[in-house]
Amino acid sequence: MSYQIGMAIQPTPIYSIQPELLIYLRRCGGTPSITWMNALNTLIVDLKAADIWQKLDAFYPLNSENALSAFTNLVKKKYSHTFF
Repeated sequence: MSYQIGMAIQPTPIYSIQPELLIYLRRCGGTPSITWMNALNTLIVDLKAADIWQKLDAFYPLNSENALSAFTNLVKKKYSHTFF
């Protein structure tokens, strides 16, 4: 490993995918982009940190990559809808 003078050494961030996101992605099918997955994962982490996630029954990420994922409940399978 080499270091350059003048550069700050920063630890590698520990990044883990939330299990709720993996369940949601299985229900949606398809292959989402990394950018979209990271955005949803960050949303879930932030909602959990703010103690909001546990209070949700439904959350529909309407800014999705396809119609199926837009109408699939992110929180629970119970409240997913089909509008087609």
